[in-house]
Amino acid sequence: MKIPSGKFSSTKKVPGKNKKKRDFEPLEEFFWDFWPTVDKEVKRERLEQELLALKKRELYRKCASLATMVPFTLLIAIELEKKYIAIRYYLA
Repeated sequence: MKIPSGKFSSTKKVPGKNKKKRDFEPLEEFFWDFWPTVDKEVKRERLEQELLALKKRELYRKCASLATMVPFTLLIAIELEKKYIAIRYYLA
C-alpha cells in the first residue's frame, strides 16, 4: 500500500467531463481520507490553508464594506465644502 504524498501523480480524465479524478484503489482512498488525523504535518498544512482562506474572506468583506462607503463620504465632503464656502462668503 502506498502512502499518499499530497501530490497526485496518477490522474485520469473522466469521460465526457473536463474534471480530473483521483485514480486510487479503494483502500488507498480510504487511507487518504484519514491521513490528516495521523500525520501532524498534513494536519498543520490543512489548518494553515483554512486559516489563510478565512483571512482572505475577512479582507474581502472589509474591502467591500469600505467600497460601499466611498460614495457617501464623497457626498458628505461636497456638502461640507459647500457649507464652508457659504460661511466664508457670509463672514467676508
